Amino acid sequence: MPVKNLLVILSLLFFGSVHGQTYFPPLSGNEWETTDPSELNWCQENIDTLQSYLEEKNSKAFIILKEGRIVMENYFAGHDQNATWYWASAAKTITATLTGKALEEGLLSLDDPVSEYIGTGWTSCDSIEEYQRTIFHQLTMSSSFNNSPLLWDCTDPACYQCTGAEAGSEWHYHNAVYRRLIELIESATGIDRNTYTNSVVEEVTGMSGFWLDNLYFSKHRDLARFGWLALNEFEWNGTAVLNDTDYIEALTTTSQPMNQSYGYLWWLNGQENHMFPLDPNVYEGSMIPSGPEDMYMALGANDQKIYVVPSQGLVVTRQGDAAGSTSAAASSFDDELWQLISNLECSPLSAPSVLQHEKPLIFPNPSTGVINLPTEHDIYKVSVYSLDGRLIHETKSNESIYLTKGSYLISIQFKDQSSRNQKIIVQ
Repeated sequence: MPVKNLLVILSLLFFGSVHGQTYFPPLSGNEWETTDPSELNWCQENIDTLQSYLEEKNSKAFIILKEGRIVMENYFAGHDQNATWYWASAAKTITATLTGKALEEGLLSLDDPVSEYIGTGWTSCDSIEEYQRTIFHQLTMSSSFNNSPLLWDCTDPACYQCTGAEAGSEWHYHNAVYRRLIELIESATGIDRNTYTNSVVEEVTGMSGFWLDNLYFSKHRDLARFGWLALNEFEWNGTAVLNDTDYIEALTTTSQPMNQSYGYLWWLNGQENHMFPLDPNVYEGSMIPSGPEDMYMALGANDQKIYVVPSQGLVVTRQGDAAGSTSAAASSFDDELWQLISNLECSPLSAPSVLQHEKPLIFPNPSTGVINLPTEHDIYKVSVYSLDGRLIHETKSNESIYLTKGSYLISIQFKDQSSRNQKIIVQ
């Protein structure tokens, strides 16, 4: 079984598929279909723990979408559905979308020098070095400028200091470089950022935010709308915001070798290494170890978040004041939050039986190592997978299976072409 298919099965087990059809909320009004958490086998006790954590961590708004429908929507500290709040650097992903649209419209190329659009002398580098800085480098944070905190938001030419390294050979998260990208899009399109954002993104999705200088503000549901747009490959209910499939893929694919957890202004989970803003070190493994490996994220200062998980049909959003250790992107909050989200499901002992049979087919669960298969059904094949997608065991009989301590997914195919998937815990 391909890992992609396994991820789909895992999402059915852990997060459920209760409606079977992708849903898009109306473009106007407050109507938005919901899914009751119990339909996903989420326990109220675990939901309460998550909500208490969010409130404790200075959150103002939080949403979980499953297949486009709202499963959780919470507001804190006087915030409500109609209140606006800033996105911080999470809005960089909107700018990446606008860049892609301008590219489709033939108004720019990613290999174009920045100076062709905003003029020469925008840096303190020599003319050759400046000309070598392209739109691609802006999208990928690989312009090779000094990223001292003192230069973080400064757009004076003196603040763009070339490091001496070739453009594209270093990864430095530089906010002022991004600010120049917004100006470049306005120059290339001849349209101000609010008008262009409205025509490209907001009119299609029902979002209603606004740019104030370099910050984007909106109601919290607009983050969920944008995340759902991204999960659906930038198509909203049959209307494409972006058409260039190569660009869409590049948005959430490693864009350069230095920081494998960065695409085109999107952060990526599940990569071999990652870097953080203002930190030259490269760290091994995923940015958010407790988060799904296929997750990609829009991350902003003080923990403004959009998490997108294609394998589970999930979008998770959060706004508020700082919740974890100070960071312009990821913080300690991310891993803590995803531990709680991953624990929303009721334990196997308390979970109600689901799918095709009134009683679990595989028993006991949890087990001490011996897994008994159903004898009253005609089995065609039994496959046992680890939760990272590796095939552990396969048989065409209903004899007992012996497994070591751990968690597994067992997939049973019957001779009548039906099937059953069940998570098993061996203690």
